[in-house]
Amino acid sequence: MDDIPSMYRDSHSYWFSCSRKVSQVCNLWLLRVTLFGVGVVILLCSIIVLACIKQDDTRHTFGHSGGFACPFVPFLPAACILINTYLLIDLGVATWLRVSVWLLIGLLIYLFYGRTHSSLLNAIYVPSARADEIHRTHANHLA
Repeated sequence: MDDIPSMYRDSHSYWFSCSRKVSQVCNLWLLRVTLFGVGVVILLCSIIVLACIKQDDTRHTFGHSGGFACPFVPFLPAACILINTYLLIDLGVATWLRVSVWLLIGLLIYLFYGRTHSSLLNAIYVPSARADEIHRTHANHLA
């Protein structure tokens, strides 16, 4: 009885207090599991949609010199998203506030400086089918 605080000497109030704490922990755990489950379902549906869409292979060559393509698309990126989501779940409120402030600062820099000073501001975008023709024409002029 000595290890029980004096305000909890009555066994009923002591056990009620413990059950309230357990209930709060269980509710928090249930909320996390539910949110994680919803995220997994959304991610799996997205993977199914992405796996069914035919990929544009010409986009992955970046011209004619090869390029980088992520292996096991969309499964490896989806696994990485799940792992990072698991890691982000346990971050505290203070960390989320700091991240939010830095993201807001980055967004403001992007909007007010990056977009107006971009080297791609006056870029001309062409469909990939026309890119081969442009590349051939440019190679003929150089030869």
